Amino acid sequence: MSELSLRGHPASSGVGLGPAWSRRATGASPLATPAEEQDKVRRGLDAAVAELSALVRRLRDAGHAADAEIVEALRDVHRRR
Repeated sequence: MSELSLRGHPASSGVGLGPAWSRRATGASPLATPAEEQDKVRRGLDAAVAELSALVRRLRDAGHAADAEIVEALRDVHRRR
């Protein structure tokens, strides 16, 4: 195996060991229409908002109001989109 030097900006400091992975080109895959893709994104965001709302309730019920406020703020960011 030959050595390969890669350049870029690290996401974190440290050393990585192991084989590099790169995406191999495959044939064109059928994509949904833009409207279908937008609908998928909206459904995903709606699901995330529902999960975060449930977490807010659990945190408040457990007496962790400050933590609930943090999660609630994150939820509200996603709700506005």
